[in-house]
Amino acid sequence: MKAKKTFNVDAFKNKCNWRLANCYLTEEALKETCLTLEDVLHETGNYAGFRYLNTFEVPDNELPGIRNTESTNHNDWFINTNQYRRCYS
Repeated sequence: MKAKKTFNVDAFKNKCNWRLANCYLTEEALKETCLTLEDVLHETGNYAGFRYLNTFEVPDNELPGIRNTESTNHNDWFINTNQYRRCYS
């Protein structure tokens, strides 16, 4: 009988979070990273949500996931952002 292989979901999540916050990736690559991570987290019962990354948490000249959080108009928070700049819990 073959030995069961294991997969460290937490290490995978940490690596994906690092890429989402630190790498210069196309929006399509960011989207695929998020979708793949979400699939793994849901399949393993580890999905606990995400938060959007702020301007100071993404590479220079890249769009954040959220901004203007001090504004009372929540629509301002998502002007000129990238919905795939996230950090998963």
